[in-house]
Amino acid sequence: LIVCSSVCSFLDDYPATVQAMAGLLVPGGFFVQWDWERDDDGDAEDPEDAHGLSRAEITDALQSAGLEHVSVDVGFEAVVEDQVMRPLMGHGRRSTN
Repeated sequence: LIVCSSVCSFLDDYPATVQAMAGLLVPGGFFVQWDWERDDDGDAEDPEDAHGLSRAEITDALQSAGLEHVSVDVGFEAVVEDQVMRPLMGHGRRSTN
C-alpha cells in the first residue's frame, strides 16, 4: 500500500513518480492519493498560483503506470473564503499477474 496525501500536485514529474511508485507495489498492492482538484476556470490571478490536479491528470497517470481498477472521485467539498475546495481521491491496484 502506498498512500500520498496532498503531495502529488507538487511533484516536478508527477506521471514518472507515479510510475516509479507503482513499480514498488507488490502484486495486488494499492496506490492511493489525495490531492486538491485544480480550478481550471481561469480565476487564479497568476497561473503560477494554480495548484492541484485534474481528474483526467490523475486517471491518466495511474493508468499509464499500469495500475488497474483506477478510480478518481471527490472525497468531500469545503467552502474556504467563498471558494469551493474539493479533494480528489485517486486509487488503482497493481495487477496480480
